[in-house]
Amino acid sequence: MIKVLKYNDVKQKLLRYVFENRLKEGAKLPSERKLCTLFGTSNLPLRRAEDELCEGGMLRREKNRGVFVGKNWDRANYSTRLGILSVGVNDYPSGPAEETLRNALREHLCDLRVVRTSGIDISSVAIHELERCDYIIISGFITPAWVEAVKALEKPIMHIGCTELETGIPRVENDFQDMYEKILELAGKLKAKRVLVWMSPKDELTYARSMEKGLELAAKKCGFDRSSIICERITARDIIHGLKSLRKHKNDFDMLVLRDYTLGMLVFHPEWSKLIGGRPVAVINTSKQFPNDFDMLPNVYRFSFQMSLIPMAIDFFFVHHNRLPGGVMVKRCKATLAEKSIRADYWGA
Repeated sequence: MIKVLKYNDVKQKLLRYVFENRLKEGAKLPSERKLCTLFGTSNLPLRRAEDELCEGGMLRREKNRGVFVGKNWDRANYSTRLGILSVGVNDYPSGPAEETLRNALREHLCDLRVVRTSGIDISSVAIHELERCDYIIISGFITPAWVEAVKALEKPIMHIGCTELETGIPRVENDFQDMYEKILELAGKLKAKRVLVWMSPKDELTYARSMEKGLELAAKKCGFDRSSIICERITARDIIHGLKSLRKHKNDFDMLVLRDYTLGMLVFHPEWSKLIGGRPVAVINTSKQFPNDFDMLPNVYRFSFQMSLIPMAIDFFFVHHNRLPGGVMVKRCKATLAEKSIRADYWGA
C-alpha cells in the first residue's frame, strides 16, 4: 500500500501558504513554531519540506535568520500535480476543455496529468502515473476494482459523474431527476402530453441508469402519466437509429427529449424538419460543447447544468480543502433552461 509521506503533505501546505499570502521573492516565512502550529505538524516534516523546496530554489534558508522565498518562486513552476483517471472515455477531458483546466490549475500552482485507460481491468501503468500525483479525480466507467486501487494510493480523491457504486469517495454529479422534472414541467406548459425520450444505451454506465432512475422519480413527482413516456435507447451519435425511432413514433409523441450530440448530428439531416414537424425538442446538454446558435431554433429548449464537474472538483481540493460544501459526500448539480433567442425565425424554422 502506498503511503502519503507526512512531509509531502506539509510541502503542499507550505506552497499554498506562500501562494495564498502572495509572498514575493525575499519575503520571510513565519517561525518554525508558528508554521508547525498552522499546519498541524512537527518540526521534522516541516524541515524536510523546506529543505526540498530550498534545493529547488523556491525557498532559501539563511543561518540564524530564517527561511525566505527564493528566486525560483514562479507560478510557472508547478509544485503539485492533479491526476485525472478517465476509465473507458478517451476524449474527456481534451481539447479546449483540457487547456481551460490547465490554466485554472496554474492559479493553484498545480500541473495536470490526464491518465486514460480503455479497459475496466486495472492498468499498472495508470496506477504508476497516479502514484506521482498529489490529487486524483476519477471518472468514466469505474469499477469496484478501480476504486479500491485508487483509494489504496491514500491521496485526496474526488469522483465526478454518476455511479451506483458505494465508493466512500466524495462525489459531484449532475442531478438528472431535477433535470427531468424541469423537462416534464416544460412539457406541461407546452401542452405536450406524450414524450419520446432517447435514453443512453445500458453499456453507457456513467449515464444510463442514473438518467433512467431520474426520469422515473421525476415522472412520479410531477404526476406525469408514465405510460405517456416512450423510452428508446439511442447511442449519442447514432443518426440511423434516431431517424428510425422518429419514423416509428411519428404519430406517438408531442415532445422529443435527446442528448446534445444527437441533435447536433440530426438537425442537418433532410428528414429532420419533416419528422419533427415543429414539435418541441428538449436537449440535455452535458458536453458543454453545444452551440448557442441552436437556441435560436424556436422549438429547441436546452437544459444545461450550471457548472462543469471538474471545476467543482478543483474547488473541493483547493478551496474547501477536501470537504464538500456542507460536509456532504455527494453534491448534485441542478439543471437550468437556457433562455430562448428573440430571433425565432432563424434557420427558417
